[in-house]
Amino acid sequence: NAYRKEYEKMQTVELSSGFRMDNQGIAFKKGSSQKWLYNQWQYKGELAHKRNVASDWYMDERGQKIVLDYDNEMLLYYYEYDKTQKQYQRLTIYKNLKVLETTEESSNEDADKFRVDTDYFAIYDGKKDSWSEWKEGFNSFVINYNDNGDILHIMGSGKQVIYRKISKGVERKKTDSGKGYQLVEVIDEDGATCSFQIFDDYTIGIKLIYNNMIIQFSKR
Repeated sequence: NAYRKEYEKMQTVELSSGFRMDNQGIAFKKGSSQKWLYNQWQYKGELAHKRNVASDWYMDERGQKIVLDYDNEMLLYYYEYDKTQKQYQRLTIYKNLKVLETTEESSNEDADKFRVDTDYFAIYDGKKDSWSEWKEGFNSFVINYNDNGDILHIMGSGKQVIYRKISKGVERKKTDSGKGYQLVEVIDEDGATCSFQIFDDYTIGIKLIYNNMIIQFSKR
């Protein structure tokens, strides 16, 4: 077994749990009556094992790890990391995992508000086909700010701008290199239509895409 290690065997619990992918990586809901719970999961890439297993793995801000085993329809949740032994002390396995296609559009129903903070930004000039240098500048984004799923932009100066969501759903895609992101169509404060590209990986951050200009906000 590629996942076998020195873990204490716990009792088996039959409980319907849900996982969904969004810009924070993975949201978790235990049972049908609880709210979706978020940690700041970041995509870390494909995970190699001794046997050929199609899987991806994520880490959160607390050092916990999630492995998605697509071949065996399992999600493995590693927690309580022991720095002295340099290994996780606990492992919970969720079986019968069903993964939806990332190109499906999802509605804003049951969407939770969350915040993305960034420290740097750069601007792409489409006419010159070039990027500016990275500049320091704090920007914060509150996704699903209201019932319409609008995006609130809080600038370092304290100024606030609301981008009105006009797309029916949230389109999930991946870049050619496998980086997951969401794409949302919005209208800015000047009435111009643009797109928010919200990456699962916070180090990539958020791109605000216009016809001839892109503004990328990143946590580098």
